[in-house]
Amino acid sequence: MSTDVWTEAYEAPTSLDASRVLGTHARRPTLWTLAGVAGVVVCTCPCFVVNMVWPELLETQWAIAVYGLVAASAPWVLTCYAFATDWGKRPLEYWLRAWWRSRRLPRAMVGSTLERHHVQVRAVEHHLEGIYGKVGGVVEVLPINLRLTDAETLAGHVKKLHAWYVGLKWPVQIVVRAWQQPDGLIRRRWFVAVSAPNQELLAGRQADIVAGLQRAGLDGHELNGDLYASLQSCWSVNRVPGRLGPREIKRQRTHVSVDGELVRGFVLTMLPRIVESNWLAPLIDGDLPVDMSLWLEPLDNVDELEGLSQRINDWETAQVLYVMRSGYRDPDLDDNIRDAKRTREHLRRPGMLRVFRAVVGVAVRGVNVETIERLERQVVDQLREHIGPGPVIPLDWEQDKAPWIGVPTGLPSGFVSIRVTTPVLARSHPFSNSSLDMLGGVSCGTSRGSKREVSLNVWALMNPHTVILATSGAGKGYWLKVYLLRMLLGFPERRVWIIQAEKDEYTALAEAMPVTKYEHPELGEAPRGMVIRIDAFDDLDHKLWWYKPGRCLNGAQLTVYDLTRMPPADRGKAIAAILTALEQSAEREHHETLGHVVVDELGIVLRSPEAAAAIEIAYRRFRSIPHHANPRKVSRRGMIGVSQRPSDLLRQQDGPGNVIASLSETRVYLRQQPDELKVTKGALHLTPDEAEYLELAGDGDALLVAGRARVGLHLFASPAEHDVAKT
Repeated sequence: MSTDVWTEAYEAPTSLDASRVLGTHARRPTLWTLAGVAGVVVCTCPCFVVNMVWPELLETQWAIAVYGLVAASAPWVLTCYAFATDWGKRPLEYWLRAWWRSRRLPRAMVGSTLERHHVQVRAVEHHLEGIYGKVGGVVEVLPINLRLTDAETLAGHVKKLHAWYVGLKWPVQIVVRAWQQPDGLIRRRWFVAVSAPNQELLAGRQADIVAGLQRAGLDGHELNGDLYASLQSCWSVNRVPGRLGPREIKRQRTHVSVDGELVRGFVLTMLPRIVESNWLAPLIDGDLPVDMSLWLEPLDNVDELEGLSQRINDWETAQVLYVMRSGYRDPDLDDNIRDAKRTREHLRRPGMLRVFRAVVGVAVRGVNVETIERLERQVVDQLREHIGPGPVIPLDWEQDKAPWIGVPTGLPSGFVSIRVTTPVLARSHPFSNSSLDMLGGVSCGTSRGSKREVSLNVWALMNPHTVILATSGAGKGYWLKVYLLRMLLGFPERRVWIIQAEKDEYTALAEAMPVTKYEHPELGEAPRGMVIRIDAFDDLDHKLWWYKPGRCLNGAQLTVYDLTRMPPADRGKAIAAILTALEQSAEREHHETLGHVVVDELGIVLRSPEAAAAIEIAYRRFRSIPHHANPRKVSRRGMIGVSQRPSDLLRQQDGPGNVIASLSETRVYLRQQPDELKVTKGALHLTPDEAEYLELAGDGDALLVAGRARVGLHLFASPAEHDVAKT
């Protein structure tokens, strides 16, 4: 495998975990078969000896003893058969051990019983304790969208993640935790857990993980003050003061109940032999509430090389013997020899291949048995498409371990380990997410890849500013009005100011806001949305009375400044004056507030020097506006710029449009004209697949870029929202 061939499917080596001797028989069944034969021989030998030496004794009482000895071999043969055969894909030793452990554990574990027999991990300040005498830490990872990437970009992500896996020196656990919300939507979080002998070494390992993930194109941060809350949410929403874990676990053979939620877990017996990039996405990035745990322990390449060399010698010797006996070569042995030599060559080259001992666990959750059985069938069907029949083993008799699959502790979720290589792990890419689910966010569409709701919270980003770029008629105003309406109705404490200078498009949005009663006696009952029409620049001071000190105790939640009737030459100065008034109003506030300032038709507005300078200053300052009374308190204003010709906005490299685009951490792209994309796709950092998606986008389709998240989405509006947004 060439180091730069990352776009092709990878054929995983079969020789690393070959469990056969000379390509013929498995060790464990062979040994038990030999033990059974030996038992029969030992028991029947006295019969043959007696029959040859004293044949007449067979007609006496000795015959009874001899035949009894022969009959005694039957239980031994049955025992050997039982231990030589797999039962439910597992040997009898496992089932006996699991059954004995299940008999000793109580059916319902609560309080001290739960701590003694099950949840022995504790969250102490910024780390975990109780992990086999070690301390543990957790890094939360922000995933990336791999569904809208072209082959070259996807190959780059796979290659960088492969380098991270190769550099691992200690065991890690990758956890994808999924929650199904009451409305049926799915929320996920991604974690990497690691353990160490002491806190100093743990801190170094966590820092290495964060740095390695950043080199792989992923963002991550250590869970410190939020460690307990994050892990407890993975266990249960029912918190027990001073203790990590659920309140109660009730055990059944096929599932467990964790604080009333049923959980069923299973482990994978293998990963695909032919691995396509991002093949795991339907499972961890789909519409199924599935938890996944991937525990990885790096193995020494020197040991693997020695094992492969010995195995190659065995197979070549077997091939020679086969040729001498049959006259031709065994093709299966030739395949094994070629695979082993190829793998050995890769292991010898630094950074080419690394072998891990892995435990892959999957858990499904539901309110009843029918739900978890349905989810399990769907998960198994997804896995069979890539792995083949029978890829999973249920944790029956040990289902109390199933909840651990969704909790990042650094511990394996089971004892069925498999051997995997770094190209397989990198192509699986467990950090794939085609949706965006931000706490406290506003629903702004449904993701194209996973069909899940996209929730955007610009205030969770370092910079709350936004630009919306689309061709005329693509629906940028429609998308923005639906987004603002949902935010205003869902978060009454937030404020929105809209400056429309070219077209009266947002009056209907203001009129759709309900009437509310204000506390200020001079305001009385007033609408939550209002339109201030300014016909001349001289009327501006009078129209801005709304923001004068002492009159702004409870202003309108949505204010639309309509400058469409103003002479075009004065609109730039008016926009600058309105932005200055908004900044002064924020400085005089006594409590911290969040709000959006929308400037429509940005490409046209920026032609005015006054407006361009004021908007650029607003994009720089409005992110955090200190209060005059207490500079430690700040109000935040997220600028939203809308333009129907991105080329107008980006035509000058050092112009205000480029500055605004660079200062906007959130960007919404809708349908673009082909000639526009030729000019802007480089400046907007669009991949070829993203550019094609925008060129062919239909009504309601958009590409959302929020920080490092890139999500293709489609907006569905309710009839009431549609009536407001279509104007």
